[in-house]
Amino acid sequence: MPTYTAEQIADALRATRGMAFLAAQRLGCSHNTILAWIRRSALVDTVVKEERGRFVDVSELKLYEAVHNREPWAVALVLRTLGKDRGYGESVDVNLNAKVIMLPAKARTTGEWEELHHEHRHAATQNGT
Repeated sequence: MPTYTAEQIADALRATRGMAFLAAQRLGCSHNTILAWIRRSALVDTVVKEERGRFVDVSELKLYEAVHNREPWAVALVLRTLGKDRGYGESVDVNLNAKVIMLPAKARTTGEWEELHHEHRHAATQNGT
């Protein structure tokens, strides 16, 4: 079984843009060997982080272009993720001051439900809530 240096592992990761399985294939070793080197070598770990950083930067540039080309999916993605602090997102606001109405568990007809709803709305209006 061959022994590798940190520089050999780092070179293989650079050549494969930080992809551990491809680096392992290139060197003829197990991907577990690459993963072990990533955990124990600062050099190898840094190479992986740098390659991933470049990949994310390129992806963000493509996303930027898609937004400027008015691609709806890209606009929605940016607003849903980067626009959260401006009120965009997929969160659900819950009003904890809402009143809970306890209704009997027996089955009701549509007309009975509408009558109960009307009674509740009328009572809420009378109480100013």
